[in-house]
Amino acid sequence: MVLGMVWGCEEDNDPVSPTTSGPRAAAGADREAELGSLVKLDASASSDPQGDALTYNWSFMSKPQGSGAAIVGVGKEQAEFTLDKAGEYVVQLKVSDGTFEATDSVTISNRTPVLSDVNTSTVGFTEDLMQKGRSINIYGEFFSGDINENQVSIADINYEITDVEISDVDPDKIVVSVPDEAVSGDLKITVGTKSVVWTVPLRLASRPVEDFIDDDNTLIEFERSMNGRTDYKEIGTRFKPLVNGTAEFLYVRLPRTQSVRVTLWDASSKVILASEFRQNWNNGNIPLTNPVPLEAGKEYLISINANDWYLHINVPRKPIYPGTINDMEILGAVASDGTTDQPSTSTFPEAEVIVDYIPRGADVVFARDVAQ
Repeated sequence: MVLGMVWGCEEDNDPVSPTTSGPRAAAGADREAELGSLVKLDASASSDPQGDALTYNWSFMSKPQGSGAAIVGVGKEQAEFTLDKAGEYVVQLKVSDGTFEATDSVTISNRTPVLSDVNTSTVGFTEDLMQKGRSINIYGEFFSGDINENQVSIADINYEITDVEISDVDPDKIVVSVPDEAVSGDLKITVGTKSVVWTVPLRLASRPVEDFIDDDNTLIEFERSMNGRTDYKEIGTRFKPLVNGTAEFLYVRLPRTQSVRVTLWDASSKVILASEFRQNWNNGNIPLTNPVPLEAGKEYLISINANDWYLHINVPRKPIYPGTINDMEILGAVASDGTTDQPSTSTFPEAEVIVDYIPRGADVVFARDVAQ
């Protein structure tokens, strides 16, 4: 009995272990929440075996980069925060009975896809311009490794996904190809049941003269005048848009570096809408500070004047005018007579002296308006 009494006293004097007698923290079950929703945090399932009153403290262990979420009621049994960014929010709950503490955590997640960049693979264009047959690379987060769980559309037209890359280090990547039926509009990506729209609409762009030539039509090629004179002072192509859009760039293609002027005209009024002069230039897009609106059904002319070079070689095949390519009707080729190149000025080419051929050298980058 004496020994029993001694043992009993030793047991009564043992310190209370928090694992056996301290509080238990219960932050709730992991769950998903909608973007922009108010997330409720509830610690009411926490307890203390001794019935002691508990104090509470909520804090973020981690949250998505760029999130400004803040917990309201950090010291209360029930708290809340607004889920402002897609990703995972890991919240820690710490409870105390005044002597011992316990912790638990809960993960609130939202896997709505995030878009960080869109590359339309159109060299020399602005990033919002796409071309038929080219790829679009879409970068972001929370894409699915299962290609069939991702869907990409522009203006509600579904695009074929050709590749998906998922990474823990770099942004995820989806690659799509621009189809023939593409139009300008909003890019939307859907993963499972969650969707996101890119911040800038993508516009369908083309170089109508070049496209017409590449569509198995013939052209006038380049020939250098040996005596520095040319048969034509200004040469160009008449065209008519089938839809409303804008001329975003003027395009020049020449066989070697030289001085050149390329001009966009209103064919009816013969008013210059845009004209750019470059020295030591041969190929590439010339950006316009202010894109030029082009109206559907209205006739325009793009012409070129380059010192020491002109377009003069006839080849056997001949295009049939008018010809339609993409969003443009190609009406014919024109030129103005002259014996001296004057690339510092522009002369409206009146005469259709080469209507059987199409010159390669001057073009516009035409971007179709959204919602057409």
